[in-house]
Amino acid sequence: MEMIGLQQKRDKTSPREASEQAALFRWLRRHRVTAFAVPNGGLRPGRGGVSMRAQGVERGIPDLLIIDRPPHCLHLVGVALELKRTNGKPSDLRPEQREWLERFDARGWASAVAYGADAAIEWLRSLGFGAGRG
Repeated sequence: MEMIGLQQKRDKTSPREASEQAALFRWLRRHRVTAFAVPNGGLRPGRGGVSMRAQGVERGIPDLLIIDRPPHCLHLVGVALELKRTNGKPSDLRPEQREWLERFDARGWASAVAYGADAAIEWLRSLGFGAGRG
């Protein structure tokens, strides 16, 4: 598991995580990368939470999965990515998120925590995504 784009200086004006993810998905779609978001976040109190857990919802699943093999690393299965705000800090990564990324990593996936859409895109480019498209 890699940590990408971690900044030393915190900027209070960085975009919200949802905006970062929307920007990343615009890039992924423009480059025809087969990816999807995992809508696992949010509080689900009471019966709603119990029902969701019974249906397989797990805490800490990465924010997005890319099911295309990275063009520069064809031995890898795909990409599991946890996206944080540009001005995030290592403590923003919860233990269960780290566990899931390590599970993906152990099963042949490229896995990372990216601090901001730009850092995620730069990392994905290093894996060969986005080359020659869009």
